[in-house]
Amino acid sequence: MLFPSCKAVAFRCGVLGLSIFMLAGCEEASRQDTAELADDEIEVSPKAQSSNVALVSSVKVRFASGVAVAGDSSELKVLLDGKEVDGVVTYSERQHQLTFQPREALKPDTRYTVQMADVLAYDGAVVPAQQWAFNTTGAVGMTAQWVLDSCMSSDDIALLAAINNERESGVGCSGLPVSPAPALSWHCDLAGVAYEHSADLARMGVVGDVSSSGKGVVERVSEAGVVWRGVAENTLVTEGEGALVAMDAALSNFTQCENLLNPALTHIGVASAPSLAGAEHQFWVQLLVQQ
Repeated sequence: MLFPSCKAVAFRCGVLGLSIFMLAGCEEASRQDTAELADDEIEVSPKAQSSNVALVSSVKVRFASGVAVAGDSSELKVLLDGKEVDGVVTYSERQHQLTFQPREALKPDTRYTVQMADVLAYDGAVVPAQQWAFNTTGAVGMTAQWVLDSCMSSDDIALLAAINNERESGVGCSGLPVSPAPALSWHCDLAGVAYEHSADLARMGVVGDVSSSGKGVVERVSEAGVVWRGVAENTLVTEGEGALVAMDAALSNFTQCENLLNPALTHIGVASAPSLAGAEHQFWVQLLVQQ
């Protein structure tokens, strides 16, 4: 709640570990007499107008110094089409950070609005009300923001979203209705293993699960340090560079389709390498694991 021209004093009860905020020297004052924190003393995440925001993101507001808050949705709200998103608001005194954690993953390809108000700094300065918006990325499952930023291209994001849309469609490889499969998440190390094998296949000019050194998919994935309970691999060659072309080719092959739509598998990495005989041919590896 906002109290103009009030000085906030914090006391902590040692036994209960509770913070109690008392207001001292409260006086009626005009708006122009009330100090405000500068914008550069407030850091928000996701940033205003940012895109490609992970579906597992929380909303955070970090202050340059401590603030007096109740830690509830009256201070920090996330809105979708004008309606509040269900979530939990918490405040960290150590980090001076107000956090909104959605109870469910954010929706893909969606614009969210954030509102913050009724926050008072310890020195009595009013934290100006904030409102900003951000856009989420495609259907990338539980893929974390650092994965999106560090090892995924826009083509990778589009491919993962397309695969997850197929998994969500409720149509099995036989064309019969099935239960929708959970969305896959991207795995940086799997993509690295997939690239190494695709380049190896391109050098050999063959398609298969065994590398030139005689290593199968289990050995290659394990040597990369990937923790897994189940593993599957699709290898194929296509004309053209498009990853969606390779996805469609795999979906038309019953065994490879079952790998892509297997509800038990949780993570994927995909990569390709051009044929040495002609760049128009691409050797693809789609590598999936259950973690």
